[in-house]
Amino acid sequence: MPRISTVLNRMKCCILGSCLTLLACHILFVVLKRLVLSHPGSSLRFIRERDGSVSGCRASDTSHSLENLAETKWLLKNIRDIKPASINTAIEDPDVKPVGCGIFFSADLEQVTRTGDCVTTRVSVKSVFSNLSHYLGESHLREIKTHYLDRVLGTGLTVPSSLVLLPFSALDNEHAAVVRQAVDCNISDKTVFQTGVTAYVARWVPNLGPFPKLTPSLADRMHPDNFFAYVTFLYIANCMKSGSYATSDDRYYVMIDNDRCLLPERVLALEVPLHHKKRLTRIGDILFRDGHVCSTPSYLIHHMQAANSPSSLTPSIGSQLRKMVAVNETISSLVLREDPEIYEETDGRVLTLLAEYNHRCNAGDVSKYDGEVSKAFRESRIVSGYLTDDKTQQIAVKLEDGLTGVATVVRPGVGTATPQPALAELFAYYVDRLTGINRMPTVVYRTLRLDTPGLTSVGILEDNKTSLNHFRLQSQSRNESTTGTKQKLSPNLGSQVLNVVLVGNMIDFHSEANIHHEGNLRGFFRHESSFKHMENSRQTLLDMADIFLLDFLVHRPDRKHFGKSELRLVSTGDAEAWWTHPNISVCSAILRCPPVLYGTDWSRRPDMCNRTCGKGVNTYLSNCRLRESTVQRIRSVLQEGSTLGEMFQRVLKKEKGLPSVIKEEAKGIMGGLDARVEYLMSYINMCEKEYKRDVLL
Repeated sequence: MPRISTVLNRMKCCILGSCLTLLACHILFVVLKRLVLSHPGSSLRFIRERDGSVSGCRASDTSHSLENLAETKWLLKNIRDIKPASINTAIEDPDVKPVGCGIFFSADLEQVTRTGDCVTTRVSVKSVFSNLSHYLGESHLREIKTHYLDRVLGTGLTVPSSLVLLPFSALDNEHAAVVRQAVDCNISDKTVFQTGVTAYVARWVPNLGPFPKLTPSLADRMHPDNFFAYVTFLYIANCMKSGSYATSDDRYYVMIDNDRCLLPERVLALEVPLHHKKRLTRIGDILFRDGHVCSTPSYLIHHMQAANSPSSLTPSIGSQLRKMVAVNETISSLVLREDPEIYEETDGRVLTLLAEYNHRCNAGDVSKYDGEVSKAFRESRIVSGYLTDDKTQQIAVKLEDGLTGVATVVRPGVGTATPQPALAELFAYYVDRLTGINRMPTVVYRTLRLDTPGLTSVGILEDNKTSLNHFRLQSQSRNESTTGTKQKLSPNLGSQVLNVVLVGNMIDFHSEANIHHEGNLRGFFRHESSFKHMENSRQTLLDMADIFLLDFLVHRPDRKHFGKSELRLVSTGDAEAWWTHPNISVCSAILRCPPVLYGTDWSRRPDMCNRTCGKGVNTYLSNCRLRESTVQRIRSVLQEGSTLGEMFQRVLKKEKGLPSVIKEEAKGIMGGLDARVEYLMSYINMCEKEYKRDVLL
């Protein structure tokens, strides 16, 4: 009989061997699993029944893996609740066919996640195609874009979801036939992919119920906790929703059935029944009546302010949305082709909301209008700079947080009627922000210390003009070095502490935007053509109208072109503001006959300031298109018993460090500003008599 110690030793060896074997098997299993999951063919592929589904799938408590569905393997099981899409987009127009098709169903989704887990989630699947020029048009692609916008804004209103390619061959014969037939129309993308269609897959949400209709009075009564985030999102996303849904305890809104969100403005310009249009106007009423816009969540305001300023490092909301849409290369081209104008229109609504917020909730304090962006330009340490022009005393600077701009030295007050160029830009910025036009870069008044220990370099470049233009054209997000020969600091700057006006560089800036057909544009602003005849987008035309109005208010008589930052037109300081003439405080031709369209420098033709636009133009009302929200904002200032000049003066008083002699000089431009506002109101009345309500866009 073997000894006890021998038996124990043998048992130890067996146990050790077994453990090593199990460890080797586990390592082999993990390696093989990783190899399978990293196989290039796994993208956009089903786990098919005949290939053997993964066993032991567990129910999913969270469905964040749905966000990456197109990058993993998955399988739809237990397909049920199949319903054909009910689309009514018939239009009484022989050129427009009432086409449409689609399907909706629910299913259980088995998915192998990126970490190798197999999870089961109940999902809703939608694939809908219709005439999107109709106000009742639906599209599952709008569902995913709405979800992406929710992610960009961080509002957390939509459920986890993805857009995927759904192959017919991945379904059993019965369901494949049903789906194929349901999406069989001329405008579905089955003709693009042939073997399948795109589909929107979203987590199924239990225990949702309809919530009372949105009304302005609901803002002052009991409502779900995320009411103002929900209303703000509906406004920015231009959602024409027929109803709202909330959790069973009525504490949170949840957004489902979003295929009529991100509606292009061109659709709403068509004949839309009043009760449908009210679904949109009601949202504006909730936000912009009784100061409710001040209840917009602060995190949303801060995020939108950072994205709204052309001088921010943060891309605009529309740019962020477009970038997110473009990530999935397989199907992004389809999504981007659908309603391409929505990205800039989204930025336009963000601007309008912030303009109302600043007007109602920031007490005319322009320093707060751009949020942390203007604070950074005003207070952040300047780490490097170089003198670009000894005559104009302009210094290209870089701040410690990556922002860049051009600082112009402010000379002591000299008692002139016309502000020096640096201050002219600052004062024009005040008017731009006070009116909510917001098409200028961020401009601040601050000091620049040349003896700051951290200031790495201040020099002068020999090739002044070329270097400054190159510097301005750099995107804020780039860190390109500027070429040139640096010399010692010019002695003309004098003091080691300089008062400067700093103009922020603009993100993705183009100094001359490509504008289509100036002749057609002149006709549009003279009411000789409509939106549908224009190659330029509606938002581009709205931006033009705002910039024309801004040029008139700040007396800029010789604009030669528009700039462009990201998706939208901007106003640059290439043309100087606050032109003065001893006998002219209002040059109406700047508004009626915009210099950029008529090629006229009105400062050289002061005798024509109050006549028709010139040869071949026989009407005084040559520009009767103005943006409604901007005009209403100026009107509300007057209705409140104030004037734009008085608001301007209050901003000046709050401007820290600005010498009192310069503040006195600035008072000289206020009378002209109020005279131009007075003329604007009378001119709008003339336009409305001629063209009725079509004057306001």
